[in-house]
Amino acid sequence: MPDGAGPCDKCGEPVSVTAAAGTPKMSGKKKANIKTRTAIIILVILVLLVIVAIKIPSFLFSTDRPKYNRCLQALANLKVAEEMYITDNKRYADMPDLEKLGMYMVPGCTNPNGCGNQLRERIDRNCKDFSIKTLNNGLDYEIKGTAADYSKCKICVTNRGYLPEKYSASGCAVFKCP
Repeated sequence: MPDGAGPCDKCGEPVSVTAAAGTPKMSGKKKANIKTRTAIIILVILVLLVIVAIKIPSFLFSTDRPKYNRCLQALANLKVAEEMYITDNKRYADMPDLEKLGMYMVPGCTNPNGCGNQLRERIDRNCKDFSIKTLNNGLDYEIKGTAADYSKCKICVTNRGYLPEKYSASGCAVFKCP
């Protein structure tokens, strides 16, 4: 063994010892191992960060379609209530008649003048900027709402159907009812 060198406590290989600190110095092979391990750890962390950066936007917007569908379902249920209302009253309901539509949509509601608050809560929970109005002297109606998602998709339900027919987060933010 060279002067100032001693055996490693763990592996028994000769290592040089500094007089001041008394700690063994690493051989070139061990230094290379540590650099390689550090590079691998940094590479793994970078790969994980790239995967997270790709997945976060899709995770954030994964709730948009269900929010849109809930709003559309609430407005479609209101459409059914409108059709039932016209059968009984020979005209479509307007915004002032919204409470009367509650009888057709809220389970257990038998009061022809009530249940509007429950109906309003159900729609407001799923849609923003809700409105309903009659057109053409009460022969047509238009129900509008905005989905409570990131796209703020506007939905229009009429007695002829609803728009947009397919959900597209980028293509339905602005449109008019037909």
